[in-house]
Amino acid sequence: MIVYGIDPGPVLEDTAIVAWDTGTNKVWVYEGLHNLAHTPYVFCESMSPIGAVLAQVTIDTLVNVGRIVERLHLSSKQLVTRRDVKRHLLGKVSGNDAQVRMALEERFGPKGVKANPGPLYGIKGHHLAALAVAVTGYDTVLGGKG
Repeated sequence: MIVYGIDPGPVLEDTAIVAWDTGTNKVWVYEGLHNLAHTPYVFCESMSPIGAVLAQVTIDTLVNVGRIVERLHLSSKQLVTRRDVKRHLLGKVSGNDAQVRMALEERFGPKGVKANPGPLYGIKGHHLAALAVAVTGYDTVLGGKG
């Protein structure tokens, strides 16, 4: 099964998308939202209220989450918050990107090097966040292994 994870950005073109083959654990950067419109296993990061003043970049990102939901016809079950990711991968709602990356490396194995690449070789930054969304959605919504 191929599961897709989306980490929206404040500009739609900055949105990070990964595809993950759950059978082989192969992960790759995916381009183009338009190709995902009829794909059932798509999970998109959303936000949960934290009771703080929002910066413009956060509002712009929320607008893009809405655009992605509309374009891909996503249900609320396909929206995963950062809090969900941390709770699932770290076992707590606190934590940082480095801890999430370490949890992904524990699951997938080391990144590796150019001569001997691992499953996460070349996946970094917002694409790692997109993978964390895919893994969380797969495990918690689709009932995959956790």
